[in-house]
Amino acid sequence: GRSLGWAGLSSSGDEEVHSPPSRHTALMEPLGRCIALIALMVPVLGAPDGAVPSPVSPGVFCEGRSPLGVAYRCPGGGSCLAEPFNAVSSLALCAGGAVALRAMATEGGAPWTASPGPPSQRQVDLHQRATTVAVLMVICGAGSAAYHASLTPFTHRLDAFPMVLLAGFIARGALDLRSLVVGHALFEGGGNGGKGRGSPSKCLPAQWARRGLGEGGFWLFCVVTMALHAQHTPGSYAAFGSLFAAALATAAIAVGQVHGELIPAARRHLIAALQASIGAGVLWGADVALCQRWNQAPAFLLFHSWWHVLMAVAGYHVCLMFDTIATSVTFSNRHTTDMWWFPMPGSR
Repeated sequence: GRSLGWAGLSSSGDEEVHSPPSRHTALMEPLGRCIALIALMVPVLGAPDGAVPSPVSPGVFCEGRSPLGVAYRCPGGGSCLAEPFNAVSSLALCAGGAVALRAMATEGGAPWTASPGPPSQRQVDLHQRATTVAVLMVICGAGSAAYHASLTPFTHRLDAFPMVLLAGFIARGALDLRSLVVGHALFEGGGNGGKGRGSPSKCLPAQWARRGLGEGGFWLFCVVTMALHAQHTPGSYAAFGSLFAAALATAAIAVGQVHGELIPAARRHLIAALQASIGAGVLWGADVALCQRWNQAPAFLLFHSWWHVLMAVAGYHVCLMFDTIATSVTFSNRHTTDMWWFPMPGSR
């Protein structure tokens, strides 16, 4: 194997090598874009309270029908918390994002100077995806806390819109990770002179997907999905879950195809993210399925609160998985001929 830091792909010839961005730039650029889109879409897509059929009412989640939720609700309005446990547990997402940002800033010393050369664009992209996911976790946690505290259609949008962006950026990060892994493995050896399977001129499946999810297409997807959420379209949450699952599956394929001294760390983060997200999905579905059927749910069935906590754990590990691969990657030359999902034109 060969240890490659930020200069890892500079020898492949398929990318322009950029100067490493500062930590401030890596944090502020995605933060500004996400906040700007959320600030734009909330008033544009937001209907006045009560203008559209809305499931955002006490009783949607278990806590809304439990004695705990009822005790904190003010029938005549006021400042009472509608779902106190769901509101407080949402802050776990804020904590998970903040801890991930801190870990990425300190883990491994100074990742921007991990090697003598500058980073490739793929590595910069993947690191910025990790940063963006962590930032969106903080924003999503704040929006979720506001929603569960008030249960209004307006705060529901503050909860749902960052969640759409969160799933989207995790999917983009998974595609970047896949592209980075395939590019490294194909160009670090191969024995075919850089032709055939290893030629940078051949389109990789991940590159096709990345192009399909280019800047314009990605933001269009986010806007359309936000519109579906704003109108409470059936299946919009299933779309979010499917996208999140597909992203982790893509990352699993990529991480599982390489070996090296640092890959076990990325694999541990991946496994933890998969376990936490699967558990979170089961609890979210159980909360909705069970508590819609009961007039008053038992207080212990606060599954949605645990969904917040497990999603915070999953998001934290997704960030560190992306960052581990992006900032310091080790690959083995033996993985240069079996990376394809299907034969490519011109390969031998």
